[in-house]
Amino acid sequence: DQRIVYESHISISPDTSHGYAMVQYFNNTFIVPYIARNAPTVTKRHARSDGARAQYKGCHHFGYISSYSHDHSATCKINWSWFCSCHGKCFCDPEGGTCKNAAAANEKREEHGQTLASSFDFYAFCKGNLMRPDKSLIEKRGKGIFRRFFYFIPGAGEGAVNYKIQKWGGVEGSNSMHQMR
Repeated sequence: DQRIVYESHISISPDTSHGYAMVQYFNNTFIVPYIARNAPTVTKRHARSDGARAQYKGCHHFGYISSYSHDHSATCKINWSWFCSCHGKCFCDPEGGTCKNAAAANEKREEHGQTLASSFDFYAFCKGNLMRPDKSLIEKRGKGIFRRFFYFIPGAGEGAVNYKIQKWGGVEGSNSMHQMR
């Protein structure tokens, strides 16, 4: 009976282009520095995602994984695996649902309810109310979400995703791949 503790890192943005540039930005800006600060002895990072071609299972993401392993070879390598492209395959879907349901319930409350009119309002609500799950790890017998981190990514200007990033050529036969190191 393994005890696995999860931390969720959730980005919220008015930018609706959640393609490979957003994935790379989120990893490079938030996840890589977080691991370096909080787990400097980690030498291999395991990442899982669905196989959506626009975000994770396309030539540009394969190039990113390859360059990441090269750029960080002295510190932390990455092992990325994919599962089928659909909802409900990992914690990211229920975590997104938890945030959206809590925000909807907040807006419906007659007392102290507030309308979350923008993605920044939604981010502020989540950061202010959902950093820790309702049940403690002791109550959950050492399993599940330990804590959540929320990141706001502006749609434009300082801190926004740079879409002028390196493009990569295709990888023949990549559709059948399920893992890349």
